[in-house]
Amino acid sequence: YNLSSLNNRTYDLKIDAFNHQINILDLNVTPIGNDIIDLDEIIGTDVTVTINTYKPLSGIGINTSLNVSTVNVTVSYNGTNPSSETGIKIFKCSSWDYLARTCNSSWTQLTSSVNVLDNKVSGSTTGFSAYFAAELKCGNGICESVYGETSSNCADDCVTSQGSTSVTVTSS
Repeated sequence: YNLSSLNNRTYDLKIDAFNHQINILDLNVTPIGNDIIDLDEIIGTDVTVTINTYKPLSGIGINTSLNVSTVNVTVSYNGTNPSSETGIKIFKCSSWDYLARTCNSSWTQLTSSVNVLDNKVSGSTTGFSAYFAAELKCGNGICESVYGETSSNCADDCVTSQGSTSVTVTSS
């Protein structure tokens, strides 16, 4: 995106891309160059690290030279077929490598609200990086090691009636 024709002042900027939405509040636009923001769609299989008890669904990666403070993010999980929408959350990588499409830090869960009618989840944070929606898998009655479920972090799914761990390997 090219914002070089904007006047030098403060803006609220709304970006719609890949059926996701990013609202940047109080963006102070000083003289800026061309191509100051790049966006990349993230599908669930692009997330290569395990976030214990969560299945990655979809999201957006951002590469920018903008200095922002408040960001409201809405991620669409339409077409991902989650088994339960009540546990969907937004996660943020604070150090996203845009070219390598990997997170160089940990994924942090944001306080999220789910709109089940539109298949979207929203959250607010500071700064830019990458965001994705993920579905909570713990509590579905299946111990799924592919999502990092163990008897210590998801006893409801991973402990049999005799108290031993029973693990089911499922494909993602």
